[in-house]
Amino acid sequence: MNSSKIDVPILMRWKVSKEEIQKQFQLNSYIAKIVYPKEFPDIKYCLSITNEENEIYVSFGFLMREPKIIKANYKISIPTKNYVRNFSEKIFYEDGDSYINFKCSFEEFFDPANGYFIDDYISITMEGIMTFEKEKEICDNFEIKCSTNMDEILYNRDDKDFEIYCKNGNSVKVHKIIISAKSYVFDTMIHSSFKESNESKVLIPDFDLEIIEIAIKFCYGISIANDELNVLNGIKLLQFSDKYDICDLK
Repeated sequence: MNSSKIDVPILMRWKVSKEEIQKQFQLNSYIAKIVYPKEFPDIKYCLSITNEENEIYVSFGFLMREPKIIKANYKISIPTKNYVRNFSEKIFYEDGDSYINFKCSFEEFFDPANGYFIDDYISITMEGIMTFEKEKEICDNFEIKCSTNMDEILYNRDDKDFEIYCKNGNSVKVHKIIISAKSYVFDTMIHSSFKESNESKVLIPDFDLEIIEIAIKFCYGISIANDELNVLNGIKLLQFSDKYDICDLK
């Protein structure tokens, strides 16, 4: 088997209460949030908060079924404390590998005067790219496909009944039935008494037209081209899929 390098956007938003952290510390020395990428079931990534010898550590790491070299470039932020730090070329070799990305004393962490918690909650955000080698499977099977690309035919029809605008006024027209089937958020928006349902349009100010178009084409079943999926677009598409609950795109 040959191998190929794969770049995968990673994104995590973790909001956890002071009460839950302290409760877990009574049982274990740590509390963790784990993300399970659907496309790669043998790899998981996680953030953890650990209490060790009166020191608090926030760490990022990987859990994997088999040893694998994973390289990661990522950013961790704690908005409640205005803490932001970038980490480059971190390499993970085996199950449980992690790096300490932030530390402070136990007293400092839980002292209300230091502002780690707002309304008794702390928020930690992590985003970046993980890179690893994946074996290519060589298969002799073949498939028979219809020569008519129904996804593109449907996307190019003129009977679309919903419009998505970005902040500069440009828009993408879609079929309600398509985006309702792919996104619970859009489905709720369309089949409700919301303004968007009555006007058959919605403004999405935090994503540009290119990202909206790529995501909508994906909803129609149109593949994302390699030249559209650079690192920046990958992160934005991950954020879009997370916000609008498009599970298979995420």
